[in-house]
Amino acid sequence: MLRRFAIGLALAGSLAACALRPPPAEVAAVERIAAAGFELEGRVAVRDGEHSTAATIYWMHDDGDDAIDFLAPTGQIMGRLESDQGGARLQLPGNRLREAASLDALAGDLLGFDVPVSRLRDWVQAVAGDEARVLRRDPQGRPALISEQGWLIEYTAYANDSAEAPIQRLQARWGELQLTLLVDHWLAR
Repeated sequence: MLRRFAIGLALAGSLAACALRPPPAEVAAVERIAAAGFELEGRVAVRDGEHSTAATIYWMHDDGDDAIDFLAPTGQIMGRLESDQGGARLQLPGNRLREAASLDALAGDLLGFDVPVSRLRDWVQAVAGDEARVLRRDPQGRPALISEQGWLIEYTAYANDSAEAPIQRLQARWGELQLTLLVDHWLAR
């Protein structure tokens, strides 16, 4: 009986100690600002459960103008997406050219999936757009999970622990459609 009393007393003391411990401090949110220009080299994979595609990408973004080269895993050129104030173009092998009002309209022609390339500009910088919500932050206060227009964008790796560190890996999901981007080289301009 004395032993049960001692165990009960020890348990009550442990619970009291937990109750007195302050809750973990909230991490201050880091406000990330999109760079006007950047160069990105990386690998992208897109799949929807049945179909998938993968490519190496070289992306130059300069104050609203974009040029994104896509190469197949074998090294063959898949195509180039370009956009500026005049619209968007998709250059395919054999000098085939398609034009549209936006990169989003052409991405499906190249990748086989509708991918919001116009939002990727912010996503690759871990910047939440006006219509986005940051659902979770990492220990440094940077976005770890963002929700935007039905997409969930998860940042699974940054280059280092600094607040302004570039991303190394993101996964964006919309239903069964999943896009994974691994950033091998990043340069903000």
